[in-house]
Amino acid sequence: MNLICCNHCGVILNKDKLKFAEDIHDDDGAIRTDLADYNQDSKSWQPFVKCPVCQEQVFNGRSY
Repeated sequence: MNLICCNHCGVILNKDKLKFAEDIHDDDGAIRTDLADYNQDSKSWQPFVKCPVCQEQVFNGRSY
């Protein structure tokens, strides 16, 4: 089990069960903002899913 936490509501999630995008780029090489956002903590673009409790972004930690 690989546990991560929602930084907004604090719910604990199993990262292995979440469906993060494998590729966050479109055909032109631009970042798809429906799949990734700029993470201020890591200073990089990262894939995210919506938290099932509060609907805020939960980043997977993999940087692009």
